[in-house]
Amino acid sequence: MKNKGDSWIEYSNYEKHYIEDTKRGHKITLLSKDGSKLEINCVWPDRERDHAGRASTIKNSSMI
Repeated sequence: MKNKGDSWIEYSNYEKHYIEDTKRGHKITLLSKDGSKLEINCVWPDRERDHAGRASTIKNSSMI
């Protein structure tokens, strides 16, 4: 069920995907058969990863 503000996309010619952890979330890359790609950078508004890769709440989230 779609809610107000929800988005939906169909990515034609999909071949493979990669998910990479970033300091502030995840980067999702979709590759198509013609060599083009779509990158989605998912950023947490109030979390970040430490040096070991564990995510935790930012104590001072004014840096956003």
